[in-house]
Amino acid sequence: MYDLREILIDPHENITAIIGNSYAQTFLSTGQIGKGFAVLSDRRVYFKGKCLYKTGKKYSTRMEERVVDLNDVTGSGFIKFNPIYLLVMGIIMTVITLGLLIASFTGLNVHAAESDAEVYFPATGGSIVGGVSMAILAIAFLITSVILLTAYFRRKTTIFKIDYAGGSIGFDLRLISYGEAESFNRSLRTCKDNAVRAAQTMFTSVNQIQTPTYGAAAVSTADALREYNNLLSQGIITQEDYEAKKRQLLGL
Repeated sequence: MYDLREILIDPHENITAIIGNSYAQTFLSTGQIGKGFAVLSDRRVYFKGKCLYKTGKKYSTRMEERVVDLNDVTGSGFIKFNPIYLLVMGIIMTVITLGLLIASFTGLNVHAAESDAEVYFPATGGSIVGGVSMAILAIAFLITSVILLTAYFRRKTTIFKIDYAGGSIGFDLRLISYGEAESFNRSLRTCKDNAVRAAQTMFTSVNQIQTPTYGAAAVSTADALREYNNLLSQGIITQEDYEAKKRQLLGL
């Protein structure tokens, strides 16, 4: 039996939410990574398994094992894909199919588009060849209709996406309930807000460090530089901010 905490980078992190909980449970019981899931801690988002990864403007399915710091998360939300044109075309083809079938069994006269030749059907003692041709045409329209409607229902979906610096990972809500995704999204926003506030508080407190008096100056300045270096490594401040503060503390 695997422990989900084993995927955490820092053992002091607290898991706050999971999306794709059933797939996470499969991973815990078997150790095998299948369909994608994500684990949210108070510091990071961990992605594992087959997710929707955005390349360019499209999402494609691929295996992912990725860790994203909350400070790097730039947004999250839902995208709905509804290719209505496939549904409309499928319905039109279905109506045409029904019309052809009704025509073949009620003995309606059909004028061929190219030859203007009148064709009669077996129901009224007309041409057997014409009736067979009409049936074949109806089957062709029916097959086209099925293909279009199947494509529509396969493509119609809602994706829950998490954007971060450098990419975006999504989850197909045909596999995961909307409620589960919505709950995860709320937790993600809360953790993100907390991380931003914590980073701002840390930056403010470090920024208030004054150059100490002679004697303790070397030690305190070194501590301040270490704090700023930590902020730089976490992406809270830029390289330019760090260099400016370094020059200030060293009196350069």
